[in-house]
Amino acid sequence: MQDMQIYHPPLEIFPALGITGPVVMMLLSALLTFLCLSHLARRSDPVPQGFMANLLDAMYGFVRETIVVGFGGESMRPWTGFASALFFFILFCNLLGLVPLAPIFSTPTALPAVVIALAAMVFILTLWLNIKHHGPIGFLRKFIPAGIPIAAAPLMFIIELVGFVVKPASLAIRLCANMNAGHMVIAVFVAASKGFWFAPTSHWLTTTLSKAGTILPLLATTLMTGFEIFICFIQAMIFTILAIIYISDAIAEHH
Repeated sequence: MQDMQIYHPPLEIFPALGITGPVVMMLLSALLTFLCLSHLARRSDPVPQGFMANLLDAMYGFVRETIVVGFGGESMRPWTGFASALFFFILFCNLLGLVPLAPIFSTPTALPAVVIALAAMVFILTLWLNIKHHGPIGFLRKFIPAGIPIAAAPLMFIIELVGFVVKPASLAIRLCANMNAGHMVIAVFVAASKGFWFAPTSHWLTTTLSKAGTILPLLATTLMTGFEIFICFIQAMIFTILAIIYISDAIAEHH
C-alpha cells in the first residue's frame, strides 16, 4: 500500500475521502466525454465549423460507421451513443496519462481495478441482454452448438461457458498491459535523459559528452510519446469494437 501511495497519493483537497490521482483523471475523463458528446448533440449546423468541431465529428462518425455498424451491423446503430461514450472515456483516460505532471496526471486504464470494472460492465450488460432476448433457457442453449453429440454436450457446455466469461477478461488484460508497457518505456527514456544530464563528471570533455548524450533519450522520448498517442487511440478502438461484438452476439438470434 505504501508503494501505491508513492505513485498515486491522496489529494489534499479531500484527504478524508482518499481521492487519488486516478480518481481525478476518471472524473476529468468523464467530464470531457460529456462535453464532447453534448456538443455533438447540440450542434445545429449540419457542416461542422472549426478544427475541433470537425475532429469531434470525424471521431463520432468513425465510431458510428466503422465500429458500430461495421462490426455490429445496421441493427446495432442505436448503440452508437453507448459505444461513443465508451470510446471517448477510455481515450481520455489513456491520453491524460501522457501529461507530464505526475502523480496527479496518471493513467487510470493502467490500473487493474479500473479496467476490470470496465470489463465487468460489458460482461454484465451482455449477460443481461442475453437473458432479455433469449430467456434463461435460451441463453444456456447458446453454450451447446446445434448438432453436437449428446455425449460431448457437457464438455462443450463447460468450454463455451468458460469462453463467455474469459472474453470480457481479455478486454481488461489487453488494455491494462498496453497502457502500462507504453508508459513504462517512456519513463525509462525520460530517466535515461536525466541520468545523462545529471551524471557526475569532472573533465570538460566528459561533461560535454554527458550533456550531448541527452539528445538520443530525448529524441526517443518524443518519438515514443507520439507512438503512445497512436496506441491510446488503438486501444480505445479495440475495446469498443470487442464490446460491440459481444453486445451484437448477445442480441443476435442463434439457431
